[in-house]
Amino acid sequence: MNNEELKPYSLKIGNDSSEIYYQKLSEFTDNLLLYAHSQFGELLRKYTIFGKLHPNDALLDMLITGVLLNTYANQNQTNIRVKSEVLNLLYKLRSVSPNTKKITDKIRGKLSYNWLGNSKPEIKEYEIYSIDSLIQFLKGTSEYSEEIIRMQLVKKFLKSLSKLSQTSAISQIVKLAESFEKRASTKFHHYTSNVEHFWNSNRNKYVSRENYFFCSKKPVEYHLNMVGAELMNRTLKPIFKNTEEQVILVPTCMSSNPNCKKETINNELVCTSCNENCHVNRIKNQFNNTNIRTVLIPHSSKFSQYLRPWEGKTKTGLIGVACVLNLLKGGFEMKRLGIPSQCVFLDYSGCAKHWHSGIATNINQKKLSDIINQVKEQKSVLKIA
Repeated sequence: MNNEELKPYSLKIGNDSSEIYYQKLSEFTDNLLLYAHSQFGELLRKYTIFGKLHPNDALLDMLITGVLLNTYANQNQTNIRVKSEVLNLLYKLRSVSPNTKKITDKIRGKLSYNWLGNSKPEIKEYEIYSIDSLIQFLKGTSEYSEEIIRMQLVKKFLKSLSKLSQTSAISQIVKLAESFEKRASTKFHHYTSNVEHFWNSNRNKYVSRENYFFCSKKPVEYHLNMVGAELMNRTLKPIFKNTEEQVILVPTCMSSNPNCKKETINNELVCTSCNENCHVNRIKNQFNNTNIRTVLIPHSSKFSQYLRPWEGKTKTGLIGVACVLNLLKGGFEMKRLGIPSQCVFLDYSGCAKHWHSGIATNINQKKLSDIINQVKEQKSVLKIA
């Protein structure tokens, strides 16, 4: 495989399946929870109470804030508020029409790279204004909408503290993120070893492209999304287990047939089994004759729109399938809309829009079955009771 065809990440490196990866992810998350609450327990406890959060959500918010501070606080943020507003306006204009999208994406790509793509001297200490500036920077990239919501709550919490406590809290958040980055790199580097290689080999192709910041994300952001999705799955598991029907949302990049015959039925994009070996068809057939549907989602940028029919419907559980960089964002969106959910990673990146000429992606079907079996086991328990 040449540089252009490199997969930035793969959860199957050296193995026939991603089973070992999921075992490592579970072990790492267990250890992270123990470490975080032993070293930063008081801060997490206060934030949990302040935000009325599940402890897992509190930890995730702190990790998001710390990791993104450590990763992007040194980017050029001169006149960042004005730049962010202009870039966001262009992002909104892209949905007007296909022609408008092409023009605005090109302009936004060039401006994003020129305005946001340069570093400044390294910052050694952070304050509240560092988080404010970072949020504006992230808004300008149009890639962190859900993370920004979480960071705004953290900022609100920090502002409720005394100046001295505020400084201490920010320092702890940064230290937690630094420790996470080191620990996660040791555990997961094997699966993301191609991230920097891919970027260094292909970065010139992304200059002035609207997805520059999505595709240039660092290994630590992949690791944050991995662990974040695991934390979220654990938090939402009790609610999901009590749903009466389940819908599996799979991206169209899983289709093995370039001429996929998918159809829209009752406003849902569904597989028609045009290729018996297609990964989507296999998932669909795996759960035939059950109360489980498989629905295709064309692109993650419109994910929220496709979720609307299930908003607030607590009897329906959604299982979102996405690449590592999109899964956590999708999880936040489903949670915010009051939809019981669980998530499964694509085993590797394959989207032609972002990475290469396009590779049919796949998932660990045992992981998917395990999630479905949680519901079956819960129903059995309720029947016995």
